[in-house]
Amino acid sequence: MIVAERHCLGLLYSGLQSAGAVAAATGLTPAAVTALTDRLEARGYVTRTRSLEDRRKVVIEATKQTRELSERYYGTIAREGEKVVASFSDTELETVLRFVNAALDLQSEQLARIKAEPDKTS
Repeated sequence: MIVAERHCLGLLYSGLQSAGAVAAATGLTPAAVTALTDRLEARGYVTRTRSLEDRRKVVIEATKQTRELSERYYGTIAREGEKVVASFSDTELETVLRFVNAALDLQSEQLARIKAEPDKTS
């Protein structure tokens, strides 16, 4: 299973998502989300329906089989992780979030720098 598929299924752990929300969370284009959903649907991991509120929108939902597998493999760690998060104050969580975002920004900047350097191996 590729990273985008795992990311999508992780998003669906908390409930159905619009295709647009999956695109935003994964950084995929709408066409790539359609292809991703096609693959997951063909393997029985998700279902795709039209939104009841807005028929133009597509919603993606994990199947019963996927929810059962997710619970089996990730349910305990998710519940225990929620307890860990709940043990921190809002101020502490804001600090952790600020650190994580700063680290991600630094990684992105360094990746852009590396990509911009001329290839010296040729």
